Amino acid sequence: MSAAPPDRVLAGIHEFGTTALAYTPDGGQFISGGFRGELRVWDAATLRPFGEYHGHRRAVRAILPLASGDFVSGGGRWPPDPVA
Repeated sequence: MSAAPPDRVLAGIHEFGTTALAYTPDGGQFISGGFRGELRVWDAATLRPFGEYHGHRRAVRAILPLASGDFVSGGGRWPPDPVA
């Protein structure tokens, strides 16, 4: 089994690795999350960043783009610490 080569490679967009990625509902932008908790919003056509956000102390694990243009993200350690 073989896969088609990627159209584009976004190597190095986060210093310690990309841990989450999601496209906006219209496909015009995507949001990437990094291991250090940073989030970046990108123009999908040009691959240029619109902005960067720092809202997590640990790796971004999930990103949910909303139709309003906002997004929700979640982060933290995996596996989580055991509950006592």
